[in-house]
Amino acid sequence: MYIRLSVHQEDWTFREPFGIAGHVSYSEPGIVVELQDGDLVGRGEAWGIYYFDETPTSMIEQPLARGADAELEGYQAPLPLCADESCVHGGEVGEIAGRYQMINIKLDKSGGLTHALEIAREARKRDLGLMVGCMCGTSLAMAPAFVIGLACDFHDLDGPLLFEHDRPHGMKYSNGVVSPPSRDLWG
Repeated sequence: MYIRLSVHQEDWTFREPFGIAGHVSYSEPGIVVELQDGDLVGRGEAWGIYYFDETPTSMIEQPLARGADAELEGYQAPLPLCADESCVHGGEVGEIAGRYQMINIKLDKSGGLTHALEIAREARKRDLGLMVGCMCGTSLAMAPAFVIGLACDFHDLDGPLLFEHDRPHGMKYSNGVVSPPSRDLWG
């Protein structure tokens, strides 16, 4: 389990987000920082990444915006960097492999289950870690993402929790764990 912390540029100060997260008690490695298309160039040494190294952060997601991350090529980050918007189809895996150590696969962005499986296959050929993520979707959207999640190191499939009412026969969530989809939901 981990805590996902989304940081928006307009609110950004390097240590501020950890004023709250730093007081949370947990036993597993712990914080995934999503920089919301971050653009940290010129905002601190190595884009501020070293500030996160002082915390129980497991990885940093999308530290620079898509198309503005070429300067990450060959950069030795103190913790894994995860591509989100920078890798939305299998043809981009080779391009980002020298910039990121992980890929966040979102079926909404990749074009569905078949394309997500292609990304996962290409990423594993290059020894890249995987995360499965989601946009705001019901359990019917999470069901195929759950399949991809079986091959992933990190999982963020909480979309249905954002709705007051999910679909009938929706996936069950309990203490940070999601159940597999039922046949009544997804064949």
